[in-house]
Amino acid sequence: MTKLRCLGIENTDIDSGLEYLSESCKKFRCNSDDGYESAKFENELSRYSLGEGSKRYYNLERWRENKQNDLAVSIISPERLFVIRSNLNQFINKWGEKKDDNLIELSKLQSPDELRKKYLWKIYTTRFIGSGAAVAGAVLTFQDQSAIGGGILAVYPFTDLIVSKLEKKLEIGENRWKEFLTDANDFLDNFNGLLGMLGQFEFNKLKGGTINRAIKNLDKEVDKFLKIYDENKDKEIDINELTEKRDKLVEDIIKGKGGEAKSKAWEIIDSIKELEKAVIEYHRTSYYGTNRSNVEKSDTKQIKSYHTIDFNKYSEEKDNKQPQIEIPPKS
Repeated sequence: MTKLRCLGIENTDIDSGLEYLSESCKKFRCNSDDGYESAKFENELSRYSLGEGSKRYYNLERWRENKQNDLAVSIISPERLFVIRSNLNQFINKWGEKKDDNLIELSKLQSPDELRKKYLWKIYTTRFIGSGAAVAGAVLTFQDQSAIGGGILAVYPFTDLIVSKLEKKLEIGENRWKEFLTDANDFLDNFNGLLGMLGQFEFNKLKGGTINRAIKNLDKEVDKFLKIYDENKDKEIDINELTEKRDKLVEDIIKGKGGEAKSKAWEIIDSIKELEKAVIEYHRTSYYGTNRSNVEKSDTKQIKSYHTIDFNKYSEEKDNKQPQIEIPPKS
């Protein structure tokens, strides 16, 4: 059976079992009159008919591919892909933004421990100097050295102002870190959700076809990213793993969208977009048929009743919007 290339049946009561044919079988011929169960094959395979008259046959290779595509689109929602892509995009755009100093926001970020090491000793030292100046100035003033004592006392308000500014910088830095953690958790929720979606596929069984190729490519890019940050090898990335390797994330984001050393994060985003395109196009061709001219001849009411996704509309959304993306409910 592994060398079978073509199979033909005629007027039988067999109505199923095509999936058990070996993949070497590319062509299937069926000629069944009404009343025979085998006529069901002609209905199921009508989209894959090639040739005419006695030379007519059904393309089993295309049929197998679409069977897998049907399974894929039942798992993958283009709306969900769009939300994941948009949220990943928002994170990269926000923390990869460059200011006047040409540094991305993420590279300037400091953890609370780093901030305390930077500012606390300055705050304590300045307070100590201010307190010492206040005591020394007061003592000298009472010892009839008011000119010197007054000069030293004048230092105290300046030290108090410096401490206030340092504390404000510390507070801003800590709030910025909290903001990053919130955004990073959203980023990881979407990334790990993508892992869960891909985890439903048996990749060794995925064959050809645009959707399957897009799924495989996305899985490859996700796996590259996962290997960098998944320290405990549990097939997920948690917030501690991401923050501990923050320098790696900075290096990756700096690479940007183009060039030979393209950012792995951007590779994932682009791969999601390609899978979106493949799924949406499959929905279109599955409903309208592969011949686009048939669409123009379709009944107008039938077209209006079918909910399609306008990929171009999705693509025109600005990926760097800060609010969370919400997909409106289907009408």
